[in-house]
Amino acid sequence: MGERYNLSDGTEIVHRMMGVNGDKVWIELSKNGTVQYSHILHEGEYFIYEDADI
Repeated sequence: MGERYNLSDGTEIVHRMMGVNGDKVWIELSKNGTVQYSHILHEGEYFIYEDADI
C-alpha cells in the first residue's frame, strides 16, 4: 500500500498495509517527513488526530 493523505502544515497520515482478512491496518502519522506515530489498528478501533495549533 502506501497511500498518503496530507492533513495540514507538513502533517500526513500514511496507510502502510492492510491485514489479509481486512481486519487490521498499519498507519503512520508523520510531520515534515519524520514519523511521529506508528500503530496497527484492529477492526473497530479509532484513530483521532487533533491539531494542537487550532
